[in-house]
Amino acid sequence: MIQIISEEKYRKLQYPILFNDEQTDRIFATLSYKDTNYKFAWQSNNITPCVIKIRENILAIGVDQNFIVVNFDFEKILIKYRLDYFLYDIQMYNDFIYVLTELEILRIEKRTMELVDKYDLPDILENIEFNDYQIIVKCMDGEVINLPIN
Repeated sequence: MIQIISEEKYRKLQYPILFNDEQTDRIFATLSYKDTNYKFAWQSNNITPCVIKIRENILAIGVDQNFIVVNFDFEKILIKYRLDYFLYDIQMYNDFIYVLTELEILRIEKRTMELVDKYDLPDILENIEFNDYQIIVKCMDGEVINLPIN
């Protein structure tokens, strides 16, 4: 699905670009799903992109400060965000996509792809736990935050 490639190959490929920053990119890759191909690039050497399947033929991809959702049936980008902080993870719970960054959590409605909530964190995210009643966020400073589930 994701294949790391050389910068030279990246520049030659005529695939659509999901995201890149020519000034800072050091890692180059292609994303192939079914018969569709994209290319993208990012700056962090030790980070691998996070990819999750939202629905059949719809994937969310995130790395560094980039987050994007692509519909592979229509070869269309549904949402694209330049994040304020570095991506930690992407998770789904119930009808929402949670984009977890170091200091912020974005909650996106899965059906409409609309950003519904944005939660600022007091310190760097350490752990997140979902249950039927709330979302429990633990930060590195030991602070625990309870967020509403709906």
